[in-house]
Amino acid sequence: MPPGDAAIEEIDGNPRFVIRNKGFFSQDVELPGAVGKYVLIIGRVSSERINPDGAITGLPYLYAYLLQGMTADWRAIDYINDPTTLGRPKEKDQWVYAWGVHRVPEKTDGLRFFLNQAERKNVPQNGSAARFDDLGLYLFDTKEEADAFAKSLMQKTP
Repeated sequence: MPPGDAAIEEIDGNPRFVIRNKGFFSQDVELPGAVGKYVLIIGRVSSERINPDGAITGLPYLYAYLLQGMTADWRAIDYINDPTTLGRPKEKDQWVYAWGVHRVPEKTDGLRFFLNQAERKNVPQNGSAARFDDLGLYLFDTKEEADAFAKSLMQKTP
């Protein structure tokens, strides 16, 4: 059972991850032989909440720890938390892409991938949903290859 208010909902026959009120999903992924490569996290995201003042509360975002150790003794050695990992739809329920590319540093054994809902200080959650679909985690030899692949996915109509 995922922590917080997190669920999988089926919309038009398509299962999607849905989070509300500080809920989240996470998954650990082993990355053998990935040191020096570039990892891309990407997915389509939408939000039921668009704040007129531009506050990020309620917006969906992707996040990842690059890990040393895949046991209880794990240690985060780097993070994927780029401005592009925050989905910024312009209107309610609009699907957009969130993504990030990062070089896999020395001593990395794996990655912990999160689906989250953003929150700005003093702007509380209100039960609105953030949705996630078509998620992917990919490895590339170069940043240019990762960026080109991400852009090719984003050119497709969500």
